[in-house]
Order: sequence, then structure tokens, then C-alpha cells
Amino acid sequence: MTEAFLPAIEYGPETHPRAHLEDAGYAPEEVDYVVMTHLHSDHAGHIDTFPDAEFLVQQRELRYAHWPVPVQEVFYLEGDFDMLRSAAYDVTPLDGEYDVFGDGSVRTVPTPGHTPGHQSVIVNLPESGTVILGADVAHRQDGYDREHLASFNWDLSQSLASLRDIKARARRLDADVFVTHDNEHIDAFEGGRR
Repeated sequence: MTEAFLPAIEYGPETHPRAHLEDAGYAPEEVDYVVMTHLHSDHAGHIDTFPDAEFLVQQRELRYAHWPVPVQEVFYLEGDFDMLRSAAYDVTPLDGEYDVFGDGSVRTVPTPGHTPGHQSVIVNLPESGTVILGADVAHRQDGYDREHLASFNWDLSQSLASLRDIKARARRLDADVFVTHDNEHIDAFEGGRR
């Protein structure tokens, strides 16, 4: 299967972030940080679920999401993320890599290409190793493995460079990489649901 044949995204009460948190035994008020990998509608919806969190988003993504080139406008729904401009929300605009807790356990890394400010997350888990949450650096495992990029990326050459950067980091860190739209990756997480 190629990148062009992505499964449909189904939305409902069971896919709301609150439901996922409840499955894991948490409430939205307990979330301190939300890393915005990018602001496409399928990644930025329901951020108002986390009124007490600090939102970490690349400056380039914040800027571009409000003024994308016309062909990209369909992927950004301003209602999903316009609250990030409100003083009521704690937003940290990032410019490059960021160590979330200052101890190397969770780091964001810019992976532009899918969008100008796309970022991925490297998480060091003491008991199970390192994982890289690649977000949309690729949509499915086969695309990641074969370096097949989605045709609707903002910049294909930067997308390929970012994918290769994640692959190199994964080799160096002996990390597993998870991408957002691969159903097997979703199911790999306990209680995974689409």
C-alpha cells in the first residue's frame, strides 16, 4: 500500500483526547505540556481540552498556519488553533530543538517538510528504551521504510531530509519510530484506537 491510500479518519466521542486520557487514568487538568507536532486539522483539534497546559509549537508553524499558501489552506482550520493567540493559553513558540523537562527525557526536534514548522518528539523511557514520535514525517511504516513521501507535503526536499534525519537519530539512539497514520503503530500502544 502506498502513501496515497491512507485509511479514513473516523471521529467520535471515543476518539476525543479526553477519552484517551481517561483510558490511561488521567484527566486533562493533569496535563502540563502539549507538544503540537504541527497545526493541521487532524493534529490540532480539541486543544481546548487542555486549558492548564503549556503548548509547545514551532514559531514557523504558528506563523504559517495563519497564512498558508492557498493550496495548503485546506489542511489548516483556524478554529482548531486560534485559541493559541489568546492570553488565556500558555504558548511557548520554539525555534529549534527543545528539552521539555531539562533532563533529556523528552525533546522536540524540528522536522520541517510536511509543514514549515513540523516537529517530532524523542522520548527516553528508562525501562523500555527510546521512542521517536515522528508525527507526519511519514504517514505509514511502508512510507517511512521506503522514503515515500505524501504528495501534499509543504516541501518535498525538506520532508525527505527530515525523514532521513529521524532515521539517523533512530539508528544512533536505537529507538523505535512511530508515525501518526499507521494503524499498526496506533494499535501498538495499549488501548490504541483509531
